[in-house]
Amino acid sequence: MGTRAMLAVLSSTTLAIAATSAIAATSEVVAETGGADEPSITPAPAVTEPPPFVPKPSSPPVPVAPRPVPAAIPATAPPPIPASEVTEIEAPPPPPPRDAEPARGLESDDGPPPDPIAVEQSAPEEDVLVGPGLSLQGGGGLIDFTLDELQSLTENGGYWDARLVIGTRRLFALEVAYVGSAHRLSPLATAGDATLIAQGAEGALRFSPTLAIGRSYVVPFVFAGLGWQHYALTGTTPEGAMLASRDDVAVAPLGGGVVVGDGHLFLEMRVTYRTTFFDDLLRAADRDDGQLRQWAAGASLGYAF
Repeated sequence: MGTRAMLAVLSSTTLAIAATSAIAATSEVVAETGGADEPSITPAPAVTEPPPFVPKPSSPPVPVAPRPVPAAIPATAPPPIPASEVTEIEAPPPPPPRDAEPARGLESDDGPPPDPIAVEQSAPEEDVLVGPGLSLQGGGGLIDFTLDELQSLTENGGYWDARLVIGTRRLFALEVAYVGSAHRLSPLATAGDATLIAQGAEGALRFSPTLAIGRSYVVPFVFAGLGWQHYALTGTTPEGAMLASRDDVAVAPLGGGVVVGDGHLFLEMRVTYRTTFFDDLLRAADRDDGQLRQWAAGASLGYAF
């Protein structure tokens, strides 16, 4: 028998011995557990529940004293500010006008463009044509009678007046005036040196449309009114003279004129025709009314308020 055969027998013998040992061990285990048919079951470990949570007793709360609540303050209105302490806030003055800048690109070769001409802002002129208007004036002129008989007995005379006008800047105005005149008598009336003096007062309603340009103005006007005059002869008047020594007459002035002024000062020129009533100065006349009819032309200077 060869070596290989011996080795194979030894191996088979070893395997058989090992198998026999394993079977024997298995039988012993089955006998110990009570039978080979019932498999062994390892019981699962018991699950233990955790103990219930018991909270630790907390310390008693510390009492907190309540905070005092402040009493409500009653609402009161602030005291009024005295009117004397109230000051008005003035608006700031407007900024000065800026000079216009020259257009870019228009500079000439001769140099920069000239500065723009500053326009001077003058203060507004006082306008005297405000309110109804009031004026005082005084002047004089020439006066003469229209009746031929009186023209032959007297020379051309002169008159003077002082006049107050109320409503100079209204369409209708009221005039109140003192008027006086003087006429020298011709030799036909008396051999001596005598003068016929007249003094009186007049009132008239004046219609005057005003044409104003700035401070200057032109006022054409017409007027009509009533008045009274006292005539008296002064100087030597022999007996049998053709004129009475005195006479009081009613007059009705009628006329027109123009006022040219600048500011408060003005010049007035007027023409007046006066008819008379209840006059008997001329003894030889056949009528009592209209003996002393007269015309007058003059000028006066005045001040307007």
